[in-house]
Amino acid sequence: MKILANSAKLLGLVALTLGPVPVLLMSVTGLDAAQADSSKGNGNGNGNGNGNKNNDKDKSKKAYKNSGNGNVKVNGKVKGDIASELKGMNAVRANPNALINANPDSEVGRIAAYRDAALITQQAATSAETALADLVAARQSLAIAEAMPALTAEEIVARDAAIAVASSAIIEATTALVAADDSLATAASAEEAALLRATDGRILSPEALAYVRQELGL
Repeated sequence: MKILANSAKLLGLVALTLGPVPVLLMSVTGLDAAQADSSKGNGNGNGNGNGNKNNDKDKSKKAYKNSGNGNVKVNGKVKGDIASELKGMNAVRANPNALINANPDSEVGRIAAYRDAALITQQAATSAETALADLVAARQSLAIAEAMPALTAEEIVARDAAIAVASSAIIEATTALVAADDSLATAASAEEAALLRATDGRILSPEALAYVRQELGL
């Protein structure tokens, strides 16, 4: 699933930014592995100083770049094949009101649950990107503070105060980033589970999944 692949990339950025975080790295490895395996088959897998401030900028930019839904464009000529592959999930074309009022155990209800889970993942990814950007900004503030002149007693006091403020901001931003990352990992896992429930355990091709997401406005 492309949105999960994007989430995995963001989780990787989080792990690199925070340093060694075994749980996060295992989460990333699992999601990336699922995506890699599926791309060969059916195509769908369901604060510490300023030394890396430039790398953090690049990571943040990549995170924002990867925040879209990443849908594959659906060629009109293959829509017949997609309809055949989707089977019961062709109910994705149901009236939006039907999605709202559907029985949770019906096909339409399971599709609605997947849509809701995907929206939560998108929101969690946005929150994680914001948290990452906040950490990058805090690290930049620390770098500026550390570069302040410190030739006189007054300058030393001012510099140390600025460093203390920036260091505190890094701690807060790191805590927020870890929390946002946890939320993103949980949301991505729930989305994958909801999709598998909607497809009765079948793995959709990239084209079929793109069509489903397009129909659901994701």
